[in-house]
Amino acid sequence: MIITPSARKRATLAWLNQQFNDHGWEERLTTCTKVEIHNSLTPPSHGQVEGTLTIGHDYYDAENKHVATIFYYLMPDGKLGASGRKTPQALLIDGVWYYR
Repeated sequence: MIITPSARKRATLAWLNQQFNDHGWEERLTTCTKVEIHNSLTPPSHGQVEGTLTIGHDYYDAENKHVATIFYYLMPDGKLGASGRKTPQALLIDGVWYYR
């Protein structure tokens, strides 16, 4: 059973990135269950190297609570594309689901 938070708030990408980068989310997510929700070739209009994939994952904590949705570009050489960082699309912070 997936538990959804009651409060939802829109947030800017810059704010989500700051929360993700400044509050240990990368390490925190290593203990979560990762579910792939998107995996496709990145359109040329996104300015990435040909063959780059756009990949998205949802993350669930030990109580099966959805805590994050993260996307990133994966280049053919295995490195992260664009900024070289993963991009949060949504984060559960103090019971509030912040999303863009």
